[in-house]
Amino acid sequence: MYGPDQAAAGAGAFSRFAKDPEPKSAKENVMPSAPSRYAFEDERTQPAVDLLSRIPKFAPGRVVDLGCGPGYSTELIARLYPRAEIIGVDPSASALQTAQTLLPGIQFEQVDRVSGRLTNPMT
Repeated sequence: MYGPDQAAAGAGAFSRFAKDPEPKSAKENVMPSAPSRYAFEDERTQPAVDLLSRIPKFAPGRVVDLGCGPGYSTELIARLYPRAEIIGVDPSASALQTAQTLLPGIQFEQVDRVSGRLTNPMT
């Protein structure tokens, strides 16, 4: 069974987001020039850190980050599953632009807000 010990061990992949005596926001740690509209990034990223630290180890072939925003949770996923194909999906073109700058090796797709269809469907 997967328990707290394994969760704590898995949390090492997210050490950049760990609390320290002089905390910096995830935005500052990742991309100092990120737009200021991504305020409170530590608070927004923490649920992804918590959730990912509880997932048992496995080796997925593909992981899709729905609602990836500027890519902070996508970065965590890519660290946890370095061999997986990672795809970030979001309706915001500006957030995807930030994500693509942050993670140039990751595929990002825009989804239409009304229809829910990908602007450029992945193959």
